[in-house]
Order: sequence, then C-alpha cells, then structure tokens
Amino acid sequence: MDHRVAAAPRAITLGQLKGTFILEGPVNECAPDWAGLVPTGVASDSREVAPGDLFIAAPGDRLHGAAFAPSAVRAGACAVLTDHSGRAVLGDLRVPVLVTEGVRRLAGPIAAALWGQPAEHLRLTAVTGTHGVATTANMVHRLLTSRGVAAVEVTSGHLTPPVLHRGLAARPGATDAVAGLDARALHRGAGIGLRPDVVAVAALHDTRAQELAVLAAEVRSLLASARRRVILLDSDTSAHLADEFPDAVLVALATSPHAHRAWWRVTAVGADRAASTFTLTGPGSERITTTVGRPGSLVLADAALAVVAAASLLEVRPLTAGVPVDVPCRMEVLARFPTVLADRATTAEELRRVLASLPRLGRIWCVYPADARVERTGRLQVAQALSDCADRIVLAGSPGRGRDALRACFTPSEAGRVECADTLADAIGLAREGARPGDTVVVAGCGTILGGHEPREGLT
Repeated sequence: MDHRVAAAPRAITLGQLKGTFILEGPVNECAPDWAGLVPTGVASDSREVAPGDLFIAAPGDRLHGAAFAPSAVRAGACAVLTDHSGRAVLGDLRVPVLVTEGVRRLAGPIAAALWGQPAEHLRLTAVTGTHGVATTANMVHRLLTSRGVAAVEVTSGHLTPPVLHRGLAARPGATDAVAGLDARALHRGAGIGLRPDVVAVAALHDTRAQELAVLAAEVRSLLASARRRVILLDSDTSAHLADEFPDAVLVALATSPHAHRAWWRVTAVGADRAASTFTLTGPGSERITTTVGRPGSLVLADAALAVVAAASLLEVRPLTAGVPVDVPCRMEVLARFPTVLADRATTAEELRRVLASLPRLGRIWCVYPADARVERTGRLQVAQALSDCADRIVLAGSPGRGRDALRACFTPSEAGRVECADTLADAIGLAREGARPGDTVVVAGCGTILGGHEPREGLT
C-alpha cells in the first residue's frame, strides 16, 4: 500500500531538528549551509527514499541501516541520521551526517514532527500482534466508515515509523485512524510516542520463545499507553497480558483453553468452502450472528476482535455493529469451484495452524513453494506438518534445489500423496486439475493480494 500521497510535511530545517532532538554533527564534511536544509520527508528504509528525504539509518536484525545509506543518497536523501556504530559503517557521503544514540527510537518522533504530529488530531485505534493484524485493522476501518466515521487506515507488510506518520497525515479532515502495527513494527519503533484511544491485540504466538518475549514487551508498552484495551485470548502470552491489564475486554474462540475468561466468545461456527458464520456471545447473553467472506476459524477470531474494538469506539453494542463481507485478510480466496486460497504460512507451526482451521468438506490440497533457503531441520518439520494436515501436497520449485530436498523428507508411505511442479503456476494448475468437488486448494507461502503483502508470481 502506497502512503506517499498528497499530504505535505511541515517546513522544519535540519538545524531545528538537531536542536530539538539533541543530535550531534554533522560529523562529516558537507556544505556550510547544511543547517538551512528543509527535509521534504523522512524514511528509514532505503527502498522508500524520495528526493529530499532525511534517511534514518538504524541498526537492524542482521545489518545496520547505515550500510544502505549510499543507496539512500543516490535516491535523493538530503541528510543521514545514524548512531555511532552506523557512523563507523558509513563511507564518504556528500550529504550531512548527524549522529545520536538510540536512533531507532527517534525515527517515530522525528517522522511525527515532520508530518505535523498527525496522531494528536486523530482518535487512533492500533491493532497489534503477530498474526491477523492487517485483517483486523481493515475490518475495524470498514466498520467505522460504514457508520459514517471519517477514518484513514494505515496497514503495510513492512510498516516503518515514517510510513505510519505519513499515512496518518494522508487524509485531511479525518477524525479517526486505524493502524495495523504488527509486533515487529513496534519493535522497529513504529509505536513510540503514540497514545492510542484503543489497542486491539490479535493473535500473539508462532515465533521463537526469545523473540516472542521481546515482541510481547513491545505490545505491553503499547497497551499501557492506551485508554481502552481489547485482547484476543488465543495463547498463554495473551493470557499473561490480560492478567496485567484487568480492565481489558477479552475475546476468545469457544475452543480456546482461555475461553472461560473471555467477555465475548465465538460460541457457534458454520462454514462452507469460501465463507464462515459465527455467533459472538457476550455479557448478559447478548448475541450477534454474522458471516465473513473467508473460510476457517482464524478469520473468525479476527472478525470477533474487530467487532468488539469498533463497538467500543462507536459506543454501540456489537449486536448492532455488524461485520463487513469480503474484507482483505491473510487468507485470500483466489478462485472457486474448486476453492483456491492463498496464505503466507511458511513454517511448520503456521502451516498446521492454517490448514487445521479449514472446514473439512473434502480433501485439503496444499501447494507449497519449496524454496532452497529452507534449512534441513525446517524441511523435516514442514514435511511432517504437510503430511499431517493435508491430504494432497504439490511442491513447487526448480528440480535439484529445495524442492527435491523437501520431497526427500517425506516417508515412503507419505510420498504417494506428494507431487511436484517446476513453477508455482504449474503447481496450482496441477492441484486444481486433481481436485474433486468439495476439495480445497491452499497455496502456502504467498502474501495476500489485498492485505498489503507482495503476492508471488503465479497467483494471478
């Protein structure tokens, strides 16, 4: 989603930014009139730099952002802000280089300052978690706009602080904003300085324990800054957060081990190959029954969370809020007869969760792009998950690379259910040709088309 739209940044000079945020420098030789430069934007991803931007080079998980500063300057960055470790990485640049410690945590406040503190003028709903964030945020936005609320939505597959604040400033006259801030975006500093009216926590799991603890801490910080809180109880991690915020409204599927704690529960589910119906039961046995144009239990949890979050903003009961149909979500319906779905699940845990959520109205086919980057341990786990949860498996990829290595991980008794194709398009075609009435084909490892993620070649 492109948020570089008509909104214009404030005229703040580089010298003013240096004084306001107590920055050092410039630490390199540059034009003597550097202090009068007026950045026309800010970016922390070199791929998003536009001419006149201030490029913020923060340390990343694998590489320091300063390694991409030359690319940012070639794209037109007027200055670079980094930390002392980034300064050591930088070569000779012809633009001013400013330095500060904790540069990652300044990206949000600097972006907010350049875009006129847009969050201060909006009633903000922040949706966070590790899964279902874009789906839930889009549902909340649809619910608000259907009620006549002038709302802007900011959701991206790689949301950085500059993208967030530029998106919040994109619609003059808006009264509300819905931001899809997944937990990793929070870790990149996207939530710093925000004071949301409502924070809705979607699914929070399916990652390494150490990483999950870090991400949960970011979510906890965002929850602490909110006026109202809604939490989906779907894991021990979310249950611990509920313990820390006893005023939070809790939502859960009836099948969740934490359902007894929830204020609102999905107590009945009906589904066909391309849609899901659920009944949300709340305090005083209040009930809402509605249909969402996506299959599987995963979207039900997202929809229930969105209904409760939107109702808290609209100050109406969820019974009258309703849920929109055909909203973008992580599981996209690509075709019908047979039903073909796309989902970005790639790990064994994600595959199990997604495939197990689908209604068993026929056989489940799974098309899996067998990339060479999957390590041996991961391949064994993926093969086991596919064998346990899918009736038929089609591996897509070039012969002799990851595809053959993954196929070798299936036991002889499982191998009869596994087929191969050289391209993703051929693999999808093979699955569709073999599918019987009632079967469902899931294309795994693919970002959704509408939900802000890049689709793989072949989905169209």
